[in-house]
Amino acid sequence: MKIIYEQPLTERIRVFLRLESLFQKLHYYLQGESIWDNHAYLQTLFDLLTLFNRADLKTEILKEIEQQNKYLKQMQQNPNVDHDRVQSLIDQLDRYYHYFQQLHGPIAQELRDNEFLKGIMQRQAIPVGDCSFDLPNYHYWKQQPLSERQHMLSQWGKHFEIPDQTVKQLLEILRLCSLPTKEQSEQGQFQKTMEQDYSLLRIILPEEYEVYPEVSADKHRINLKFRPFDYQHSATVTEQVIDFQIIYCGNF
Repeated sequence: MKIIYEQPLTERIRVFLRLESLFQKLHYYLQGESIWDNHAYLQTLFDLLTLFNRADLKTEILKEIEQQNKYLKQMQQNPNVDHDRVQSLIDQLDRYYHYFQQLHGPIAQELRDNEFLKGIMQRQAIPVGDCSFDLPNYHYWKQQPLSERQHMLSQWGKHFEIPDQTVKQLLEILRLCSLPTKEQSEQGQFQKTMEQDYSLLRIILPEEYEVYPEVSADKHRINLKFRPFDYQHSATVTEQVIDFQIIYCGNF
C-alpha cells in the first residue's frame, strides 16, 4: 500500500485543496442519518461560506480556468491525444467560467442572509454553543423527520454545486498534467531544486517504511524530512534510506 501526500506550491492551489476536502465532507455527511451528521454537515457548510468570503477567490478560480483552458487548447495540436476528451474538458471549463463571470456578489449569499443558519453559525465560536437553551429553534429542527432534514441540507448544499464541480475538474486536470520521478532519501532527508514552475507536488510513499514526510517547498526548491510516526513524542528524522516518488503537477 502507498500513501499520497499532496503539497501545494501556490496559495491558489492551497485554497482549492481545502475546498476539495470540504466538498468531500459535505457529500459524506449528507448521507448520515443522525443529528450529529446533520450538525457536521452544517459546520462544513459554514466553513465553505467562510472560505468563499475571500474577495479574491472568484478571481483566482477564473484565472485558473483561463490557464488550464489555454493549456488544453495547446494539447489539441498534439495528434496523439484524445481530441474528443480534450474538447469535452474545454467545454466544461467554458461553462464554469461563464458561471463565475456572471456571478454578482459572494457565492451563496442567500445562505448568509438566512436567519436560521446565521443564528447557528454565530454560535460556532462558542464551545458547545448550540445547546437547546442556546438555540431552541435549532433544537426543534433536529427533532424533525430525517427526510425533511436531509432535504433542507441538500437544498442549502446546492448553492455550492457548480463551485464543487469546478474545483474538482480543475484539480483533476492539474493532477493529470504531471511529471513522475523516482527519488531516494539520504539519512532520511531529500532536497531538490526545481527547474520549472509547478503548482502541486504529490509525494508517494510506501507504507512499509512507517514514516511520514515533513515538507518544506516553494516553486523553486523542495526539502523533505522523513520522520517515524510517534503518538507521544516529537519524532526525529529517520536514518533509513527511503525510496519514494514525487509527481510534479501543473506546469501549464
